[in-house]
Amino acid sequence: MSDANESSAAPNRPRPIWRNVNFQLTWSSVAASGFGDRMIEMAALPMLGVLAAGASASAIGAAIYFWFFLPYVLISPIGGWLADTVPRKWLMLACDEGRALLLLLAWWMIPPDLMAAAIPQTDAWKVYAILFGVGCCAAVFSPTRNALIPQIVPPQQLNPANAMIVGIGVIASMIGQVVGGKLLEMVSLRTAVMVGLSCYFVTGTFWAFIRPKPHVGLETDMTLSTWVRLSRAIRYIQIHRPVFRLVLLNAVIWSVAMVVSQAVGALCKVSYLVPPDRYLSSFANISAMLGLGMLLGAGFVAWSNMRREVDVMLLVMIALTGVGMALLAAIPIYAFGMAMALLIGFAGGSVMILVTTMTQAIVPNFVLGRVSGVREVFSNIVAVLVLLMIWQMPAVQRSVPGLPDSDTILIYSLYPLAVSMFGIVVYALWRHTTPRPGRDRLVNFFWRLDRALVFVWHRLEVIGKENIPADGPVLLCANHTTGLDPFLMQAATPRTVRWLMLTEYQFWFAKPLWNAIKPIALEKDGSDMGKIRAIIRALQERDIVGLFPEGALQREHRDLKEFQQGVGVIAKRGKAVIVPVWIDGTPRKHHMLWHFLTPSRSTVRFGRPLPTTPDENPEEIVERLRKAMLELSKVQPIEE
Repeated sequence: MSDANESSAAPNRPRPIWRNVNFQLTWSSVAASGFGDRMIEMAALPMLGVLAAGASASAIGAAIYFWFFLPYVLISPIGGWLADTVPRKWLMLACDEGRALLLLLAWWMIPPDLMAAAIPQTDAWKVYAILFGVGCCAAVFSPTRNALIPQIVPPQQLNPANAMIVGIGVIASMIGQVVGGKLLEMVSLRTAVMVGLSCYFVTGTFWAFIRPKPHVGLETDMTLSTWVRLSRAIRYIQIHRPVFRLVLLNAVIWSVAMVVSQAVGALCKVSYLVPPDRYLSSFANISAMLGLGMLLGAGFVAWSNMRREVDVMLLVMIALTGVGMALLAAIPIYAFGMAMALLIGFAGGSVMILVTTMTQAIVPNFVLGRVSGVREVFSNIVAVLVLLMIWQMPAVQRSVPGLPDSDTILIYSLYPLAVSMFGIVVYALWRHTTPRPGRDRLVNFFWRLDRALVFVWHRLEVIGKENIPADGPVLLCANHTTGLDPFLMQAATPRTVRWLMLTEYQFWFAKPLWNAIKPIALEKDGSDMGKIRAIIRALQERDIVGLFPEGALQREHRDLKEFQQGVGVIAKRGKAVIVPVWIDGTPRKHHMLWHFLTPSRSTVRFGRPLPTTPDENPEEIVERLRKAMLELSKVQPIEE
């Protein structure tokens, strides 16, 4: 995965995404698709009898989702192949207009007075057939959209672009659910379907005006069969383990999303005891809170624009998803359920966006459509099996005396699923913190956390990382702006930096950490020569040492203070290479705590190494270092 934050060459600033006409047309059509999908799903609930006494809300909801997502299992590979074979924009136009025609057919089939009662059981297949047809179009639409995004936005805008696409789609879905619930309860079923098909028809035409960059496949032999091409995508996933893990994670999260979405209906009936006349609107409101959470998650991902340490953020969001699921099942209060739905949507939506972005970043474009299609079909095989089990749960419950009703069973299932989320986090952390050369597991773990903090909260930009020698004694000499400085420098440095630290702050409970990072221990009342000798010993061990030659913080005023002359003595006697470092953009706060809590756009610039010579005296070394740091301070930030 490329590193957008850590670079040494200044790329051209891309056009702001809000001025990208292709992207504006894309999100408009995606929004219409999300709105229309939710409208037909909401309309199917009363048609299949969800308001009837004794009906299983979770089973009916699962049946709707089953027939909608079954085509993803059957059609997604073909959709991925089509996305790599034919012009993607025309394929997406055909998908939207096809859904509009299917909803028009549904409108003709619906009697004007259908809301008075559900359709007869013998006619339920008509509803499932419409859902299946809409799902077929969506199954082609989804991988094609994922493959089209890199053609209309530059690589450094993939994260915000995906976040905006997901966020706008979620907004449209929320509106579709809320509007659909109100139209169904206050107007008519035919009106709700007509509104949905109008959105498909109008905004589907937008795809005709998009001008994406051409995509060129590396496989120029067009005689290859569809299945051969798909098998190559499967083989690609098998060989590339990071892609395989992303595909597997996407399937797990997608399946959990299916369970949570169906549990909403069960919670309304069993835990919140919502009366039938308010069931559709209550169901829509909690579902909308899930959507609002996804929107906030999309906003967070777009704000962070994080392309390094995404895996750490991924694990945090998975853990939050587990917490939300456990609390959703445990506390039967409607308002609290709304809050937990918001949390689950936020965390789960963030996971989905991050997985999509990571896939786009590491999979080459010529096979991206097929990989997206394979990922979709694998995720949806698992999801459809889950939905099938929920759908058939009432039959199982009737055949086994003593079992709770199917809605209650589904609510209880949230507990083991939450535990599985925590299991994924623990396993991934164990793998993620695998010791690296020069770092044990504990150090690697804290290094990852440090990078997640500074790259997200402080938007760290790193320049000149290649100037840090890979081995040998090195002095990193930086201006001292805040207490955050060591964390910024360590996050940007592959080697474990040894820092000066007073022994009185080396608390006993953190002894394993001190043993791992080996800080240069100093006594508070020790002599200057004693401190210098301790640093020289570290350099003689061929370590990398971080120093602040000013000896004090700049805090609010960023004027470079006079340097301590001991720096020259240390470099000369330790035979170290000096790397000048300039830190800028950190919070201008007086109190140390606010250095960490205040968001910033921090920059760390590493200058060219300054080797020391035997005939150079310490004063000359210090003067040369100060001049190099002042030159670094004049370098303009890289524009991404």
